Amino acid sequence: MKIKQFQNTVVSTWSPKLNYPVNIAMGTAAQQLDASFNTSSSLELYMVKSNNVTLSASISTDCRFHKLVWGGTSSDEDWSSGIIAGGCDNGVIRLYNASKLAKNVDSVVAKSDRHVGSVKALNFNLFQTNLFASGASESEIFIWDLHSMSTPMTPGSKLETLEDVIDLAWNNEVQHILGSLFHKYTVVWDLRKNEPIIKLSDNNSKVKWKAMSWNPKVATQVCIASEDDQNPVIQLWDLRYATSPVKNLMGHQKGILAMSWCSEDPDLLISCGKDNKLLIWNPSSDTNENLLVCEIEHNYQWNFEVNWCPKDPLLLATSSFDGQTTIYSLNDLQKFEGQKTSGNGTNVNSQCSTVPSLTNAPKWLQRNCGASFAFGGQLVSFDGSLKTIQFNKTIIEPDLVIWSEHLKKILNNGNYEGFCHHKSELTPDNDLQLIWKFLKSMFQNNSKETQLEILGFSTEKVSNVASQCYNITNGVENNSVNNKANNEEEFNSDFINSQEHKIVAKFDNFNLKSSSSNDLQDSIYQSLLIGNLSKAADLFLDNGKPVEAILLAITAGPKTLSRIQNKYLSNSKEPTAALLYAIITNDWNNLVENCNLNCWKEIMTALLTHTSGMDLVSYFEKLGNRLAISEDQSLSKYALLCYICSGNVEALINNKKDIKTVENLQECVEMAILLYKSKLLSSESSIEVGKKFCELLMRYSEILVSQGDLEGALSFLEFTNKDQCVELKNQLYKALGRDVVEQQNNISQVIIN
Repeated sequence: MKIKQFQNTVVSTWSPKLNYPVNIAMGTAAQQLDASFNTSSSLELYMVKSNNVTLSASISTDCRFHKLVWGGTSSDEDWSSGIIAGGCDNGVIRLYNASKLAKNVDSVVAKSDRHVGSVKALNFNLFQTNLFASGASESEIFIWDLHSMSTPMTPGSKLETLEDVIDLAWNNEVQHILGSLFHKYTVVWDLRKNEPIIKLSDNNSKVKWKAMSWNPKVATQVCIASEDDQNPVIQLWDLRYATSPVKNLMGHQKGILAMSWCSEDPDLLISCGKDNKLLIWNPSSDTNENLLVCEIEHNYQWNFEVNWCPKDPLLLATSSFDGQTTIYSLNDLQKFEGQKTSGNGTNVNSQCSTVPSLTNAPKWLQRNCGASFAFGGQLVSFDGSLKTIQFNKTIIEPDLVIWSEHLKKILNNGNYEGFCHHKSELTPDNDLQLIWKFLKSMFQNNSKETQLEILGFSTEKVSNVASQCYNITNGVENNSVNNKANNEEEFNSDFINSQEHKIVAKFDNFNLKSSSSNDLQDSIYQSLLIGNLSKAADLFLDNGKPVEAILLAITAGPKTLSRIQNKYLSNSKEPTAALLYAIITNDWNNLVENCNLNCWKEIMTALLTHTSGMDLVSYFEKLGNRLAISEDQSLSKYALLCYICSGNVEALINNKKDIKTVENLQECVEMAILLYKSKLLSSESSIEVGKKFCELLMRYSEILVSQGDLEGALSFLEFTNKDQCVELKNQLYKALGRDVVEQQNNISQVIIN
């Protein structure tokens, strides 16, 4: 608890509250001699920072001090650190400029010897920092103005009984009230009226007053300490009931020499006396048992001065008659018993023994207010001035609560298609409109036709365009590719032999002999004539006549047809070749994996038209993955359309960008739940919720819990029974007063923000 000890007999004063860092001024005490009978005197300035005390300045003075006070801070640069006032013998007052003192230059700014006798009482006004009061013998009290030291004022007429002024104290709440202490009574002055307004005296007990101190928070309360060994008491007076003291603080065995009331905590007052004790009191205590808080230290000699630091209330300084000046810290209430120090002092770091701690935390360490969030969006808070705890429901995302309520209604009434339609109409974003339209189509019986129409490739529209381009008229029906026969042999025999598809052509006056000198042409004629259709088909294809080649291959049989198709498509440079290959072979991997992604609409259209079942799911997931990792951000967003077509909820969530805001989170939850619902409606069995979907529901539910919507949070968690959601479910069940869910497996990790 001791952080510095000096082997000097001094009086001290702390720097004002506004100063930084904390400093303490020490002046050689009057009427004290050391063993060497040294009569020199000095004024020293120490900096106290982080429990380190270092000497900043030291000057010699022409007199010793009964009292030192530090105040008078001003916006004036010369007086920015304030004025140190010293009361000396023979009515002398010395004023030192603290800023100049710190620089070890001539710092005396004023001198006065107007008083009679020793000046033992000094105090600066806290409100008008240019004013300070001084007191000496013959009941003499002066009010000084730092700007005009030549003509001091008096608080009123001098008292009839001429006594030494023992102490002076300005009121901490009312700037024009000054208290003055004499051996037998206390006089309170009103400087506006220039007269005493009350006189406090205790005629029922034998007292000899030594120190006084105003309550830092209550303007009408003042403590007065007695140095009489027969009655070492501190009396608490209230000027509203001035007939007798309100409380008597009894704890010292001998007379009290000094006390100081903590400016930051009115529940802490420290006193020192002839019994070598340093005691901390709580004058505000309602019971006599709790008036004495603790004893800091039992010294070997009397402490004649104690001061609480106004800037850092953890610090206090004492001076004793055995030449010890000590700086204490209340951070750790411990008593150090080590080697004594001398000179400018050393840091105390010797062995220690624990002493009783403060029964209550000092007010500057207490929490004036506090708050904590509780489960379910509850905010528990307290105010230091009230003895009550407030419970409030906090909703910082009201829109999210409204959106979730609307989504719950849709899930209850099953109007998924209407919800998607409303979302697509509501959003101005064309890409989002496309996504919601695709989700809407998932709840329709003719979902493929709707999706083709959304992509701009409806069957009716394409047929009309084709009819106009090729002028196809009567007798030709628009047959879907999906109506093709199950196998090539059945298709060939049916197509060639059926009367419905019988080929009718008439050729007049034709010649079967080759009129060409081309050997290739002769080979074709000869192959046809002898029935080598496979060879003739090859020759036609090599001769740049793919139509004739295909016609012959159909007649020649499936093997020939397949070979001719592969040969033609492999060598073809036409842009439709890859699409023809996929349609003929029903192998779409090459198209999906290698096609230019700018043709994503065309690829999706082809897949919707020509694939189904698990093949459709697989191809769409591959296309979606290609789009998702595309460097072109304008294409990557269309991956969601592929995942919707494939019904892949996990991939949809994983590739939904920018879900950091609650708006985007709500949108992602809506899309994921609706896609999941569409899969449930089209499936005869239950569908397991994936990891990503579960994490999304957990995050969404936790936010709803933080907004106080427990029912809503629980309803969305009902989609899954995964272990990671069980803990949150249990909390919700308990909060809603329901039975807790049975946990089937141990929970390895609980995700709770």
